[in-house]
Amino acid sequence: MLIGISGIGPKLAITILSGILPDELKDKIISGDIGSLTSIPGVGAKTAKRIIVELKDKFTKIEEGSLGFSDKLNSKLYDDALNALSSLGYSPQQSKQVLNHIANGKDDNKHNIESIIKAALKRLNA
Repeated sequence: MLIGISGIGPKLAITILSGILPDELKDKIISGDIGSLTSIPGVGAKTAKRIIVELKDKFTKIEEGSLGFSDKLNSKLYDDALNALSSLGYSPQQSKQVLNHIANGKDDNKHNIESIIKAALKRLNA
């Protein structure tokens, strides 16, 4: 979504996502918090305003938490959990199946790698 905004390329998009959690970014955009966005290196007032104007409507439609672990394709947590389970000897197919179940579940502990792995191990050993 970020690289679709005029003036934001892949490098700046990565910098933005490295400087703030996705759910926090969504909250800052929805609330119009220019100050928080400009605290990210490379984001000035004009860029912050442009981000807010172009993404506010899109983000108001996204449910809380959907940018975290549940967004499997872009989630570092998902990759870390997959690697951890693989290191413990579980097949990628088993691991992906369990992690998908956890990601789609209603558990509130999906933003913490320890609780994700604990839940995955519990399901794998059941």
